[in-house]
Amino acid sequence: MKFMLIFYNTGRLRVVISTANLVDYDWRDIENAVWLQDVPPRSQPLPHDPNDVDDFPSIMQKVLHAVNVRPALANMLANDHPKLPLQSIHDLRSKWDFSKVRVKLIPSIAGKHEGWPAVIQTGHVRLMKAVRDLGMRTGKEGRRRSYQLNGSSIGTYSTQWLNEFHFSARGESADEWLDEPKNRRSKLPWPAVKILFPSLKTVRASALGEPGGGTMFCRTKQWEGAKFPRELFHDSNSAGGRVLMHTKVQPAHTTHPSQIA
Repeated sequence: MKFMLIFYNTGRLRVVISTANLVDYDWRDIENAVWLQDVPPRSQPLPHDPNDVDDFPSIMQKVLHAVNVRPALANMLANDHPKLPLQSIHDLRSKWDFSKVRVKLIPSIAGKHEGWPAVIQTGHVRLMKAVRDLGMRTGKEGRRRSYQLNGSSIGTYSTQWLNEFHFSARGESADEWLDEPKNRRSKLPWPAVKILFPSLKTVRASALGEPGGGTMFCRTKQWEGAKFPRELFHDSNSAGGRVLMHTKVQPAHTTHPSQIA
């Protein structure tokens, strides 16, 4: 997770979520993306409500807890910045007005999540809820929709997981696939997915050359796995020139006019 919370003397808060690591070459020689928005302070703090768990600041607070910001914040307040506007993690939602923030925050938080209220706050199931909240659920016709997945770290993909992700990206409920036996899900064909990842030729031709390919991860053991979906991989080439794409983008494509969104 790459994010920054920047506090200004005027009281405003700038929230920055980036695909780049905090190293110079990530910002200079590799293609990345940044989302940011300034959030004004509230005139009066909002009382803490433990039932508000789904809006942007509530999910952001969950992320801060997950990455163990609380002890670091306590240390900063005690030793370096006692007047920091953020005195506790709960202040994020209570002291700043996020009403103009329209994006959906979809974190992927490691660990075990039990119970639907907890499960739906993270991972691709969180993506499913966001798609629904935005009114973009595709329905059964969405099975024709193709997704391009551009990233920099390749996992150990299975037909089961990619099909589950495809369901969530379409806004379809997990109930659709949880009713299927696990052994049957593991034998499903690959969904309509293209995975964009640079070839060795593209890496060597990039600004940093082969040494710069260290930001793109795909282990040999994964690639050579008997069930690894090598046929889904396509070379990623940036329109910006000789740079590797460290962005994480997942556009959806369809040839059906009624599904264009």
